[in-house]
Amino acid sequence: MEAAMDLMRRISPNQSETALSALLSLLPHHSADLLCQVDQPLQVCMDAESMKEFILCEYNRDADSYRSPWSNKYHPPLEDGPLPSDELRKLEIEANEVFAVYCEQYYEGGVSSVYMWEDDNQGLMACFLIKKDGLETGHGRRGHLQEGSWDAIHVIEVGPVEEENAHYCLTSTIMLSLTTEDKPLGNFNLSGSIRRQMSLDLSVAEGHLCNMGRMIEEMEGKLRNSLDQVYFGKTREMVCTLRPPPEGIQVGPVEEENAHYCLTSTIMLSLTTEDKPLGNFNLSGSIRRQMSLDLSVAEGHLCNMGRMIEEMEGKLRNSLDQVYFGKTREMVCTLRPPPEGIQVRLPES
Repeated sequence: MEAAMDLMRRISPNQSETALSALLSLLPHHSADLLCQVDQPLQVCMDAESMKEFILCEYNRDADSYRSPWSNKYHPPLEDGPLPSDELRKLEIEANEVFAVYCEQYYEGGVSSVYMWEDDNQGLMACFLIKKDGLETGHGRRGHLQEGSWDAIHVIEVGPVEEENAHYCLTSTIMLSLTTEDKPLGNFNLSGSIRRQMSLDLSVAEGHLCNMGRMIEEMEGKLRNSLDQVYFGKTREMVCTLRPPPEGIQVGPVEEENAHYCLTSTIMLSLTTEDKPLGNFNLSGSIRRQMSLDLSVAEGHLCNMGRMIEEMEGKLRNSLDQVYFGKTREMVCTLRPPPEGIQVRLPES
C-alpha cells in the first residue's frame, strides 16, 4: 500500500485514472483504501431534475450512484443511499448557493458542488469542489486551451463545539493539467498537483459556513500564488540546469563567395519536480525552428554551421524562458484568474 501511494504521488493527474485502475487490479484487497486516499480528476454529471451540473467524487458516491447536491437524489437512482439529516441538508443547500457565487467571481465560470455528512465524533465533514474546464466546450471567458482543467478539492473536518469554539482541519488539493499546441511556440504539456493542510480553532458565532469559507478563500490564494511564483521559478531553475543561458553570442557578417545554409533545429524538454513546499509537477514538450542564411564560405562550412547552431540554441532557450512561461501563465489565468480584490459576503440568515 505504501509503495502504491508513493507511485500515485508521482503520477501526473492526466494519467492518474489509468494508474489507479491498474493498481486496483493488482491490489484488490486495498481497493477501499486506494479509492479513499487517491485524489482523481473530477468528473461532471447533469442533474436532470434541477438541470444543473454537479461534480462526482468519492464523497457523494454510494455503489455506482452519485448524490446531487441540488436535488438530493442519486444518479442513477438508488433506493437506500445515505442522505444528510434535515439540519445538515439546510446547511448544505446554503453552502452550494454561496460556493456557486464564489466560483463565478473567482474562477469566472466552472462547476461547483458542496457535500456534507456527519462523522463518528459528533462533528461534521464537508467537501467543497470546483472544476474549471479550459476547453472550447468548457466554461470560462478568458479564452480557450487545446486541453486544460483546474480541479480544486477542499475537505474540512469540523470538531464538536466546545465553549463556542470548534476545531477546523482543512485539506486542500489542486490538480492542474494544461496542453498547448501553437506553431510559434511548439507543443507543451504541464500537469501536477499540490496538497496543503490548515488547522484552526475558531469561534462559531458567525456559523460554520463563514469559517469554512474564509479558510478556503485563504488557502486557494496561497495555492495559486505558489503556482504562479514558486513553480515558475523552480521550472526556470531546472531549464537553466539543463541548458545554461548564452553569453555574448556574435554572428559574422555576410560577404562574397556565399553558400546557402538551411538549419532545422528541435528541442525536446522533459522535467519532473517533487518538492514538499511546491508539490509534484511534470513538464514536457518540444519546439522546432528553421533558419536560412546565405553566408560566405571564406571561413569554411563548419564555422558557419557552428554560428547558426549557436544562434538558434540561444533563440530556442529564450523562447522557453520568455514565451513559454508567459503562455503558461496565461493558461493558468484562464483556468484560475488572479484575485483582484474580490470579497464574497455570505447571505445573512
